[in-house]
Amino acid sequence: MDGWNASNSALQVFEELEMYEEMIQCHVIMNRKERGIELAQERIAIEPTPSLYCALGELTNDTDHYLTAWELSGRRYARAKRMLARTLLRQGKVCVFLRSLGE
Repeated sequence: MDGWNASNSALQVFEELEMYEEMIQCHVIMNRKERGIELAQERIAIEPTPSLYCALGELTNDTDHYLTAWELSGRRYARAKRMLARTLLRQGKVCVFLRSLGE
């Protein structure tokens, strides 16, 4: 219960500071994955950023979100590429992973 209380306290601080990606992670820790997805989608609708797309990709395991983050960043946001590779490998899509390295 202490971990949940700490996450809830952190969530309140992050809300006040408008630290949305951190808020999303708190929802995941608190077993509120669906709320994390909703929050990510709400923020993307307002101001899409590569980091928000990556957070959404982590929550949904949808590689399209990493690709969107990669393109949105002008192919510069390394986290998008790393998370894409990690997800593809976890899904057993080695050939797709190897092709993604060349892009």
